[in-house]
Amino acid sequence: MEFFIVEVYYGRKLVGDPVCAYEGGQTARLENCDIDKWSYFEVVDCLKELEVVDFGGLWFKLPGHSLESLKPMEDDKDALTMAEFALATTSCMVELYVSGPIGSNIKVKVQRLPTAKDGTLGPPQFERLYICLDASIGRDPNDQMLPIAFAVVEAETKDSWSWFLSLLIEDIGVAASRDSVFGIYTTTSEKKFSGLHLKKMMWSATKATYQQEWERAMLEIKKVNESAYQHLKEIPPRFWTKSAFRPGPKCDQLLNNMCETFNAVILKAREKPIVTMLDDIKVYLMERWAKNRKDAEKLQSQAVLPKIQKRLDKEFQESGKSLPRWAGEKKYEVKGPNEKFAIDLSRRECGCRKWMLTGIPFAHAISCINHMGGKPENYIPSYYRTEHYKMCYVPVINPSDGPNLWPSTPYDDVLPPPYRKPIERPKKRRRKEDDEQTKKSITIDEQNKKANTNGEQIKKGGLSIDDNGNWVVGFAKFVGSGNAITAELWGIIIGMEAAKSVHCTKLIVETDNCDVISLINDLNLPRSHSLFPLVHKCRCSAKELMEVDFRDMYCEGNGVAVSCHEGKL
Repeated sequence: MEFFIVEVYYGRKLVGDPVCAYEGGQTARLENCDIDKWSYFEVVDCLKELEVVDFGGLWFKLPGHSLESLKPMEDDKDALTMAEFALATTSCMVELYVSGPIGSNIKVKVQRLPTAKDGTLGPPQFERLYICLDASIGRDPNDQMLPIAFAVVEAETKDSWSWFLSLLIEDIGVAASRDSVFGIYTTTSEKKFSGLHLKKMMWSATKATYQQEWERAMLEIKKVNESAYQHLKEIPPRFWTKSAFRPGPKCDQLLNNMCETFNAVILKAREKPIVTMLDDIKVYLMERWAKNRKDAEKLQSQAVLPKIQKRLDKEFQESGKSLPRWAGEKKYEVKGPNEKFAIDLSRRECGCRKWMLTGIPFAHAISCINHMGGKPENYIPSYYRTEHYKMCYVPVINPSDGPNLWPSTPYDDVLPPPYRKPIERPKKRRRKEDDEQTKKSITIDEQNKKANTNGEQIKKGGLSIDDNGNWVVGFAKFVGSGNAITAELWGIIIGMEAAKSVHCTKLIVETDNCDVISLINDLNLPRSHSLFPLVHKCRCSAKELMEVDFRDMYCEGNGVAVSCHEGKL
């Protein structure tokens, strides 16, 4: 039997990123800790004896080392590592730091503006509101949204972000910040470094999980655009590439989709007055907490959570592409289609770092586990299991009474914030990416035996006019997705059908796409051609009319399109 000592620091929080101080708190010593009985839940029981029931996180280090060397303790594996650290020293001692508890925290910032008459300060006016919930992570163990904090501010500015993050760090102690890759790409595009090819190369650099892969991706960017390379080098890698992420947080997310999901949920509430808006948000969170708490009771004890199991199954399917070679004990060398990595199952480490970043075995590791005859589920940490999922939703968001039961206070009523009108016109549609199709309308016309097409999407709309330009018949039809040539072919087909519906026998088809005319006139077009079915349909429709003339026409010579543009139709 081997024993060690644990020096416990609790009651306050860790400060800084990286951690540089532990503010305040108390100290206790745990003597004769048995390594054979030591586990994460044994630590929790010891903290309960110190009346520490709620906490934000556990961290440990060796005595005399700086706080920057702190390692998180999140499961039994970390607890065993902590014990081994202690027994490796002559003093057999290790330090344990307890961060938190967090608890719900609300802060309101108001301003008093001087009056125009005598310059005295007027009544308080709402400026900002900050709410931190009783939660310590942004995702629950089932990889779902778990809001930490939110704020109501006058605008999304550098000052408001600094204010919000300073309060957040003050509450949770340690805050790891990452930039959204979409935001980085947006700033890169604003500096005239746009393009789909450059975007794909930047994504390759962000998804790189080890240093050498990131360096190769950056060199590819340098070959294409030296300025874009220098711009990305100015951004610290720890903010935007997986190769520089620390393995402690067990999160490899590159986007802020969780925040956008929360914003989408509260979209209707954001249009209401502040008090009503906050009440709607509170009700949503209260019901979400209660539902997840109830769903957790249906899960089996110590079971891997559903979304984590789904990710594990996906990696299991990919593991067949890797060839493991046994080196001894639990060490392997895995050869993939284009790369090779060293894996240590006992330390749960892989050369590609994917396993360390998320805590979930990836394809390389699963191939080794299968070679040993083990189960990948046994290598899933405890924080991805039912017990930790239940712990996330133990706190209850209590219901509250309506304004009719609110107590009166001696303080002045807070006035609503001043109305702030944006400089630009409000945007109701999201900005399109470079690789997305731009949707344009298609106009089909029958102008006394004339059909006209002009468009690039497979959402058909059009009309027919007579000799005098009067409207005869209109239509709208959605076909599906496709390219410009597909859209033109569908426009011609529907245009000829519209002509037949008004008993037209002679037709002139004008289009500004010469490739479409070439396809229709090419009698040697092979049946294997992807557009052959549409071309064949065009020819069949043309045969049902007495006379059809297909003509290539410039956009400027497109009479029907010009008439639509000038509002004559």
